[in-house]
Amino acid sequence: MAIIQSFNKIAILSSLLVLWGYSLLTHADITTQKTESQIQQSLEATAQSIDNPETIPTLSAPQMAWSYQQTIHPHLKRVVKFLGSKIEEGLANIKKIELYKTNEVNPVQTIQALNTKTWFDGEQLNFKFEDMNFDGYQDLRLMVDIAAGPIPYLCWLFEPKTGLLVKNEELSKLTSLEVDSNHKRIISYWKTNALRQGTNYYQFIAGKLTLIRQEITEYSAEEESSYQLTVLERIGNEMKLIEQQQVPAENETKNTLDMASSIKEMWQNLDKTKGNCIEETVPTNSAIRNFFCHIKKHFLDYDLLQQLADMPIFIKGPHSDKQLSLENEYQFGYYNKVFVTWLKDNFIPAAQDQTFRKATQVIFDNYVKSLARTFYLVHELLFDDLAYLKQEQATYLELIRTHQLPAHYFLKYKNFKGLTAKKFPEREVATAVAFWIRRMIDGTADEFFAGLKLLMMTYDANFALEHAHRSPKWTYQRPLYIQPPTLTFQLFNRTVKEPTATAEESAQIEKIEIYQNNDSYPFQTIQEPNMILLEEEDGLETEDMNFDGYRDLRIASTDSASFYWLFDPHQQLFIRNKELEQLEQIYGIPDLDDNLQQLRFIWQEGDDTDEDTGLHGVNYYQFVAGKLILVRQELYQLFGEVPEEDNIFEKLNNLGEFTIVTLLEKGELIDNEMKVIEQKLVPGNLIQEKFAPEEDEETKIVNPIPLKNNTLSVNKKINRKRKSPSVKLGNSVNLYNK
Repeated sequence: MAIIQSFNKIAILSSLLVLWGYSLLTHADITTQKTESQIQQSLEATAQSIDNPETIPTLSAPQMAWSYQQTIHPHLKRVVKFLGSKIEEGLANIKKIELYKTNEVNPVQTIQALNTKTWFDGEQLNFKFEDMNFDGYQDLRLMVDIAAGPIPYLCWLFEPKTGLLVKNEELSKLTSLEVDSNHKRIISYWKTNALRQGTNYYQFIAGKLTLIRQEITEYSAEEESSYQLTVLERIGNEMKLIEQQQVPAENETKNTLDMASSIKEMWQNLDKTKGNCIEETVPTNSAIRNFFCHIKKHFLDYDLLQQLADMPIFIKGPHSDKQLSLENEYQFGYYNKVFVTWLKDNFIPAAQDQTFRKATQVIFDNYVKSLARTFYLVHELLFDDLAYLKQEQATYLELIRTHQLPAHYFLKYKNFKGLTAKKFPEREVATAVAFWIRRMIDGTADEFFAGLKLLMMTYDANFALEHAHRSPKWTYQRPLYIQPPTLTFQLFNRTVKEPTATAEESAQIEKIEIYQNNDSYPFQTIQEPNMILLEEEDGLETEDMNFDGYRDLRIASTDSASFYWLFDPHQQLFIRNKELEQLEQIYGIPDLDDNLQQLRFIWQEGDDTDEDTGLHGVNYYQFVAGKLILVRQELYQLFGEVPEEDNIFEKLNNLGEFTIVTLLEKGELIDNEMKVIEQKLVPGNLIQEKFAPEEDEETKIVNPIPLKNNTLSVNKKINRKRKSPSVKLGNSVNLYNK
């Protein structure tokens, strides 16, 4: 019974998720978009912009250098260069910083005599540009030393009058500082020792950094049931005591001003916790229950978790709103999917903060890694054998339905797939199998694995990638533009439709993960409903469709439409463009004219029973101020027989034996209107071959945009079947001169 009860603790694995478990709920699926500073450091630092060339980071041994272009102010750009040497893998001693004006060789400022221990990850150095004194100009802070707790920085404020960075000694004394732009204040987290820590709040008053509030938390080595909270605030020119009270230890986190800072505190102090279970041990890798005993006392309880989430944790099961029921071996909690996603989004701060990830890597390695690896590997092995998983799920459901669950039932999984022989703790293995079986039953397996995968990709990416069994359906590598970086697109599918004699293989795509260079986690994840990829070879295309120097993305989805995303260099993200999707539905896939920087659509009116007659056309679109505008249209009317009574065709007498002729109407954008600039008759055979489809290919059949009263009017009908035309219209000048 005790063992069964122990395994029932699986139901609170999400509550134990606070550290790892909560990490169980995290993943790069959420359109895992990076923060602006991360994008700047990971993309901008390695790229060369068409409009704003920047220096590509270079590394040389033993000296190292990183160069980044930074927008200090909307109309003020600088290149900052960090120079130093490698101390050890992932750790650099920065000795000098140089500041350059764009495209200038000599620095306008050199900051020397530095001596830091700064984390770096390849071409990404741990520094940050942000407006710390709220004057509208970006300032600089650089990690100066590694620390498992509060992290120190060197800080410089940009002086707009001189155009230089000026060191701020007061800011440089703060640890683990955060910039609160909404309230225009600086928050600093500090720790004197394991028993005394606090949070300081500062504002710039008359240009001077001023302490305005201080919260101090003090524990007693003898009394662990409560702690003393002291709050001081600035009144006039003095800091005065406004609150001092004993707070129950279990309510500690409830009074924390910022949930995000509380979560970070939890990560940073896991090694200093004491359990409140019967056994008093340090947190270990081998016991889930022991792990939970350590984190729940100082960081988490069930009631607090519900308050923070502001939603039900469970949608079904034996647990009440106030208390977990862990003694019922025939019932378990069905998790709320929204809650699991909330956990994923909030309890792995390192996924969005490389500095914090570096500082807490040792915590993960010592106290979380073994447990996380076990649950990750068990998941991949289980879901690689879905028939076995479904069988075990059905067996378990029947046993609890009939109240015939044997004692110690889950221990039968202790050597699942031979993992115990591979040094994975048998109780963790058994618990992990039971957990994933239950998550399959309550429908939250994908959400929990999303969290676990994010945790692993943040702290233990090599293991996660090496043991991943659910590989992407298709993977593409494409350059973003003429210079690095290279982007990798991984397409994950839900279902696959096998090829037949009349149809190609297709896959319903669940998501597209986009990685830069060799990053272990995506900088963007795209999820769209009903996205079906037709084939592997041509299903994903990257071309510069708006002619801004960056390649854009097209997914050939279904036989009726494609999906388009244009890369926005300012946001460093792919943004969906529905204008292109609508135009393709009308006219088909466009040709790109790099010389004119235009998109060209070729189409034909009516049905395709007779290619020699009817109205043919070519539309030219151009991006103007970011918007797709029709700038030119050519219409070609083919006639199999010429009506003699129609006076407009009297000129046909000079066309020899040709009975198929063309009425050419060219419209162009003049003063924001489409106007006819030319109408004439030419022999039809001169353009027939321009529109004749190649073998097995067709021209787009549409309702055209007709010319009326010397002005083009738009027909917005979008109900024609898409056909991908391969025909190319020849040079229009040569055509007219023939």
